[in-house]
Amino acid sequence: MTDVLLITSRRLDADDHGAGVRTARIAAVLADRYRVTVVEPAGDGDVPADGVITFPPRPLDLRLAASLASTEGASVWKAIEPVLPRLEATRAPVVFWADAILASAGLGRVLPVAVHVVEFANIESRRYLAMTLDGSVKRRAFAVLEAAKAVRWQRSVAARSDAVVALALGDARALRTSHPKLLVRNGIQAPARAPEPSAGATVLAVGSWWYGPNRHGMRRFLERDWPRVRAELPEARLRIVGAGGDDLTTAPPAGVEVAGFVDDLEAEYAAAAVVLAPARSGGGSQLKLVGALSHGRIVVGPAFLARERTPDLPDGAFRTGDDMAGAIVGLLRSPAERHAVEQRIRDYCLTSTWGHAARPLIRFVDRALQRSAAAEAAR
Repeated sequence: MTDVLLITSRRLDADDHGAGVRTARIAAVLADRYRVTVVEPAGDGDVPADGVITFPPRPLDLRLAASLASTEGASVWKAIEPVLPRLEATRAPVVFWADAILASAGLGRVLPVAVHVVEFANIESRRYLAMTLDGSVKRRAFAVLEAAKAVRWQRSVAARSDAVVALALGDARALRTSHPKLLVRNGIQAPARAPEPSAGATVLAVGSWWYGPNRHGMRRFLERDWPRVRAELPEARLRIVGAGGDDLTTAPPAGVEVAGFVDDLEAEYAAAAVVLAPARSGGGSQLKLVGALSHGRIVVGPAFLARERTPDLPDGAFRTGDDMAGAIVGLLRSPAERHAVEQRIRDYCLTSTWGHAARPLIRFVDRALQRSAAAEAAR
């Protein structure tokens, strides 16, 4: 029997530095405690595995844009419908929707008597609006339409689910529902070896650069801040890692390298002195921040980054404000100061694991399973 049915639009073993990593970490925490069945897209050469139900991946079907649900979610749900009998057969008392956009199309269509928990990795109306900052006219028009639809379906999904999961306090407040709101921040997956103190003068920026807020923030940084860094420290280097960065600039400024997607982020963080998070808007939580912290690196960003601070985050781990150039130059010139903060970051990471972050979700699932067991025993 299954305790928790986890439904996701991403493969949990995908080579991905973004939201798929979070879903995989949450799934692992749940699997350590409960009997979990995962519903995910099929991969090339898939071998049937116990506890995994795959569905055929399909491209975005723009004909579904007329649906009140997210077009992305409706496209994925179309692929899941053929395996619905297998989902029903799990008789899982708890269903965890790892994607709110998928729940917008599927909530109520599988195990309606179960307890349903929906994760809002973003406030999707805001995410879609952020996509209008850049891209083709067609892409921007699609984003405007999806943002308008999301305003409506977000409220419906939050109201019909038994609990919602948010990654940031501001997002939790934005989800209007009388049901429990579970704040499950990103946890930290510490590397196998303790990170070494930083050295050199390399600034690292990791992200998906096709995403509007990242793209817009980086372009602004390259235009307004990087020239000031180089004027103060000609030896400074900026390394931009991640998909979608090829056209951030027509010609990379002096000292800037656009590396694209890389297989080994460990080596990137090891070579970095400071990490840059340039986004000035968006929703959810930036997974790249815990990536930087897990490798013992200080993060510099605009005032928007301050929303990611938690009460137990060490002083100095995030440097936020309008003067990003000044913050970077100051840190590059002060290795002793950097190293003291990095040591506090390493200590913080030991107690900020994914298991620690997921405790609100675990407590909720525990209570739901207890109620289910009591109801079953009473029959």
